[in-house]
Amino acid sequence: LERAEIAQSYFRRAGEDDFIEIFSTPALESLDNFPHRSLDIAFIADEVALYDQYFDLIVPMLKLSGFVIFDRALCASEAFLRRFLQHPQLAAILLPLGDGIAVGSRGE
Repeated sequence: LERAEIAQSYFRRAGEDDFIEIFSTPALESLDNFPHRSLDIAFIADEVALYDQYFDLIVPMLKLSGFVIFDRALCASEAFLRRFLQHPQLAAILLPLGDGIAVGSRGE
């Protein structure tokens, strides 16, 4: 909650707080309530065992050209990485930074 308040203070100072909404609930619980094609960017840094669940929920929610980013991607299963990199709706790349960062952008 403290980090969300700090982030909100930065958005307020930048004059962008009317356009950005921060949720401080567990993501897998709140994602079901989002409308499809409404996310510009999703950054996932949770237990890698949950990455498939996040992936299934988030990809349909991305706007065209929206991004999904998974931290610690090299710790995820090979099956998840293959699925991520070969998904037909994503232009995806795996960056070997730290424990890996998987970045995907939704195309048409």
